[in-house]
Amino acid sequence: MKIDNFIEADGFAYYYECSLPNIQLKMQLKGHYSSIPMISNMKLYGLPVYSRTRFLAFFKMRELLGYGEEELYSFSPIHFSSFDEGCRYLKGKLEDGESIITAGTTYFLPYSEDYENPNYLEKFSQPDSLFQVMDHWLSVYGMEDPYIYVYDPIPHKQKGPISVRDFEAFWQGNRAIPALQDKPGIDKLQSFTAYDLNIKIPLRSREAYQSYLFHILRQLVTEYRRGAVIHYRNEDYYFGYRASEQLLTDLQKTYLDDPNRLIDHMDRVFNTRWNRYYTIHFMEECAKTFGEVYQPFAAEIKSITKDWEKAHKLFVLYTNQKKTGKYSFDQIIQKIQKINQREWTLYDSLHEKTKEVI
Repeated sequence: MKIDNFIEADGFAYYYECSLPNIQLKMQLKGHYSSIPMISNMKLYGLPVYSRTRFLAFFKMRELLGYGEEELYSFSPIHFSSFDEGCRYLKGKLEDGESIITAGTTYFLPYSEDYENPNYLEKFSQPDSLFQVMDHWLSVYGMEDPYIYVYDPIPHKQKGPISVRDFEAFWQGNRAIPALQDKPGIDKLQSFTAYDLNIKIPLRSREAYQSYLFHILRQLVTEYRRGAVIHYRNEDYYFGYRASEQLLTDLQKTYLDDPNRLIDHMDRVFNTRWNRYYTIHFMEECAKTFGEVYQPFAAEIKSITKDWEKAHKLFVLYTNQKKTGKYSFDQIIQKIQKINQREWTLYDSLHEKTKEVI
C-alpha cells in the first residue's frame, strides 16, 4: 500500500534541519495550516546569536531564552521491540492514510553520502568534535514488499523506494552501530522509533494561521530588541542586537591586543548569515500572508544578509593579504557598524508595525 497523493513539503533550503519538512507534512495531514518558515521561527531560529567559542545548536534557542517546551506541538515517541512490530504499526497507519515520521541513521541509507562511509563514524571521534550523535528523520509513505517508500527531503532530496533490508538497517539507528556506543548523545537514542505529532495550538483556518504567524513575528522582534545575554555551560551567548555588537567589540579588542589573532574570528563572521537566512524566509512568508506592506521588510533583511556575506569576504581578503595594504581593518569595522545600524532600524520599524492588530 502507498499514499498515492502524497504531497511533498516546500519552502525549505539545505540548511534546515531534517525534522522540519516532516513536521510540516504531518501538520497538513492532520488538517492544520503550516509552513516551514513558521515552524523554524516558532523555534526562534531567525534570532541572531553569537558566542566566542561554540556554535549554538538552534534547537536550544527557545530553552535558553526561557520559553520552555515548544508551544505549537509535542511529540509522542513510539518505541518498538522489533522490526516486525514496527512494520505492523507502519502498515496500520498507512491503511488509515497517514504517513509516519521515523528516526534512524544515514549510515545505512543507500542514497546518502554517509552510506557505510567511515568518515561518518570518524567525525564523532575527533578531539573536541562539535558533532553529537543524533537521529535522522524521514517519513514513510508506502510499503510494497520488498520496498519501503520514504520521503527524505533534507539533505537528500529523496522520494521513493528503498529495500526493506536497507530500511531495517536505517531504523535500527546509530544505537546499533558498535563504533558509536561511547559517543556523546548515543544514550538518548533508541532503535525502531516512530513519532506521532500532537497539536497543542490548532491552526485549522487561514485566520488562525495568520494570527499565530503574527504572534511569532512579535516574539522575534521582542527578542531582537531585548538583546539577552545568557550564560550556558561556561559560555556567554549574545542574542538579538547584542550578537553583532559583541562580535564588533571582540574584533576591535583582538585587533588592539594581537592583530595576528583576527583569523580566529573567521568562522564567527561567517556564521552571522545563518540565523538571518531563516529570517529572510520568515519575512517572505509574512509578505505572502499579510500582503505587500511586508515586502520591504523582507527585501531589507535579504539585503542586510548579503552585506554580512560581503563583510565576511572583506574579512577574508584582509586577513589573507600580503602586506599590500589594499584592505584595512577600519573598512571591516565601518561595514559592520553600518549593518548593525540598518538591522536595528529594520527591527525598530517592525516593532512599530507589530503594534497594529491584523
